[in-house]
Amino acid sequence: MRRMLSLLTAALVLSACQDAIVPSPDAALSRGRNPIEPVGIQSLTASISGPGSVGDWTTCTFTSSVSGGTAPYTYSWSIVGATGGYLGFNGSTTSSSVSATGHYYGGGSGTGSVYLVVTITDANGLNASPYKQVLIPSSSTSC
Repeated sequence: MRRMLSLLTAALVLSACQDAIVPSPDAALSRGRNPIEPVGIQSLTASISGPGSVGDWTTCTFTSSVSGGTAPYTYSWSIVGATGGYLGFNGSTTSSSVSATGHYYGGGSGTGSVYLVVTITDANGLNASPYKQVLIPSSSTSC
């Protein structure tokens, strides 16, 4: 008899816990929530602003904007996909803004390009990695 009561009690407790831990998707949707998305975790979105073209030996500044997630944020800037030119960083690559100088190496006149990427991580480990294509013309330009 005791074993029956113990099993019945365990079944009731388990049933109550399941209802508390895993609410029905219909209940979540009726409250305007996505039943798959954990409550309290925000998405992290980011973008890069700055010129679309940085001439040979021209220095410009690029700035990231972030929304959502949980502060503080960390930043890591990088360059990928360089063709005929590149950007050289001036100073820190771990802040929300970065200064970079364009260098054209295509030979003669023309335009190279790179992709500028910043990986932003929030306090909970959420990441966003926006990118921006930057053209590198052989001539000097202003930002």
